[in-house]
Amino acid sequence: MPLRRAPGVKWEYTNSGYVLLARIVEIVSGKPFHQFQKERIFDALGMTNTTDSTRFNGSGNMRLSLEDYAKWDRALTDGVLVNKETTRMLYRSGNLDNREAVGYGFGWWVVHEDGELVEMSHTGSGSAPVSSRNAVLRDVRNGITVAFFARENLKFTKSYRIGVAKQLRDQVLGKAASLRIQKPKTKLGALVHAQIESMGKNKKPSISGGSLRSGLLKNPAELPAKDAVGYYLAHPTRGSNFGADRLVYGLMMLGADLQETLGDLPYHRLCVRDMSGKRGGKIIFHINHQMGLDVDLTFFATDLHGNPVSSVYTSYDADGKSAQGDRRFDVARNWMVVKGILENKYFGEIRAILVSDPLRHLLLAHAKAEQRKMPSAQQSKFEGLVKRAEELLRQPATSPHDNHFHLSLKL
Repeated sequence: MPLRRAPGVKWEYTNSGYVLLARIVEIVSGKPFHQFQKERIFDALGMTNTTDSTRFNGSGNMRLSLEDYAKWDRALTDGVLVNKETTRMLYRSGNLDNREAVGYGFGWWVVHEDGELVEMSHTGSGSAPVSSRNAVLRDVRNGITVAFFARENLKFTKSYRIGVAKQLRDQVLGKAASLRIQKPKTKLGALVHAQIESMGKNKKPSISGGSLRSGLLKNPAELPAKDAVGYYLAHPTRGSNFGADRLVYGLMMLGADLQETLGDLPYHRLCVRDMSGKRGGKIIFHINHQMGLDVDLTFFATDLHGNPVSSVYTSYDADGKSAQGDRRFDVARNWMVVKGILENKYFGEIRAILVSDPLRHLLLAHAKAEQRKMPSAQQSKFEGLVKRAEELLRQPATSPHDNHFHLSLKL
């Protein structure tokens, strides 16, 4: 087969690569590929309802039950067939010679946020005599896998299959949360306030100093990753969940306020991204975030029908539509975040809430519409809050901030 172009210049999907890999396995093992799979994978994992056609050696055309696929998925997660370090190689995006990531690893489309794997997916179409349309979505952050197996149907395009998988994933998250016993809403604020007081008694007051691009942080508070109320950490193992006392305590109370209002469902939880390192100073992916006074917050989103969905780090245009076209900027809930920040006594003086100008316009328009619906006695107080939002919501010159809020407190 002649080369279509020089290696490393462009990437495109092709089944030929999988056929070649299967042949390599046969040469190294000395066994037919379907026999190697049966002995080393199917039998080892107890996949008793799986067969592999020899017609498309290595490139698919397998038949298996959902129960067997669940066994395979668990083996990937637990590192049963190969160790976890080798397994992680599957999920690393390939790069072109110019170091551009192609978004495809060893058999998976992969999505990374700030260098951390958050989602894997793949689609496939079987051939006669058993034609099929399939898709698999692995939500790494929430530990959920959705497998879409269907008979041949031209309406089941790749985007349709992945879209259905994402909807099912979001429904599973919501159902799982609804089965949990929720904490009494009226006590959340008091419980978190008591937790904050306990934290304060067991540490020295934090000290922030320096400047936005050359800062320091002493005696930091750590935003809890476990037993979080109304929020979750996007990067719980990165070591970037430290901050000044007032930033950490403010985020804890903001999460509690949101949960009291919205309820305890996964897609209502505030996604807290990077804050600062334990000792301040520069952290990866950020120029500032050095004094424990900054935090990034992922926007709330809905699907195209207005139903709340899980937060994803993606850009939104002036109409509030996501770059992928499958989500919308949830103006109402994102305004609740802004309002909650402004009314939060723990944060103290705020330097800015950074967000793109088009999204700022959507937020303020929503706030003013809410104001007009209020009784006249409440409008005056709310007007002051809206004016404060107008002052603090702004787009920085260096980055549009169309994919997250950046809350920055004054030194």
